[in-house]
Amino acid sequence: MDNKYTFQNIYLYLKKNLKFYALSFFLSLAILFGLFLYSNTTEKRQTEIENNSTNKTVFSFILENEQGNLMNNSGALTQVFTTELSKTSFFPKDTESNFNVLYDDKSNSFQVFFDNSVKNSVVSETRNYLTSAIEQKKIGFFASKKIYFINENISSENISSEDQSTGFNKKMLVLAIGVIFVLTLLLGTLLASYFEKKKKTISHKFNLANSEMIIDINSLKAKMKENKISIINSIVRGNQKNKLIIVAGNSEFKDLLSFNETKNFVILDLGDLKAELPIQPEEIVIICEQNRTEKIWYNRQIELAKNSANTVKVIFA
Repeated sequence: MDNKYTFQNIYLYLKKNLKFYALSFFLSLAILFGLFLYSNTTEKRQTEIENNSTNKTVFSFILENEQGNLMNNSGALTQVFTTELSKTSFFPKDTESNFNVLYDDKSNSFQVFFDNSVKNSVVSETRNYLTSAIEQKKIGFFASKKIYFINENISSENISSEDQSTGFNKKMLVLAIGVIFVLTLLLGTLLASYFEKKKKTISHKFNLANSEMIIDINSLKAKMKENKISIINSIVRGNQKNKLIIVAGNSEFKDLLSFNETKNFVILDLGDLKAELPIQPEEIVIICEQNRTEKIWYNRQIELAKNSANTVKVIFA
């Protein structure tokens, strides 16, 4: 008999306010979907901006001559590559002016690239053709030289869309589920609390938070009125203390309760008590009925009861 909340109390609260949590679930989905669209749109715009301001890298590599010395003549390589590419069908003549090879002094590597006007399909075919031709020694210029491809510069474009989506899905799915769960609980609880405050009557044990001792009959699964009356009578008769029982005027129990009249005294409102009681109450029992007892009446009884007896119990039926 205390005011601790059990898993069953929480379950009953969630079940009672299921419509609010369902609404919150769909709101959470809408919020997450909106954020995803916004993020995706922003990312695409940023990608477009970057693509319009940078060159399209084909691949990068480090080149050594027969003696193992680093080579840095980018002009010669540009000529070698364009000559080789002119033999293919996917490399049109007007594309030569958009193709270039530069030497990077910081990384000691050659950067093969097109400018941004060239289609991605041409870039991809060029990469595949040249790297394959170099590795298979089909280009005479590289026959006696050592070449080291810098994979990190082209790895992002070599990763399949399936691999990228798999990594994305695993991380984002876990994150999305967590966000939806938290938002659903948060929004659902806020909505339930908001509409609960607007109600005039007490609908759940959580409304009795200012009570010192709560006996929740509903948690005992006593749904029938006769069963509840029997339990209330048993609780009141549980000890020999003089008790003051407070029952609201609209209670469906007030005319059906059976107490020891010499030990127990029943009133409808502690605030309306004018005459002196025939007993000196050692314990006050307030009977609160779900969806029937008014919050204003209950709060008034609690405040007055705390100043009238050492022990105050609330029976939530």
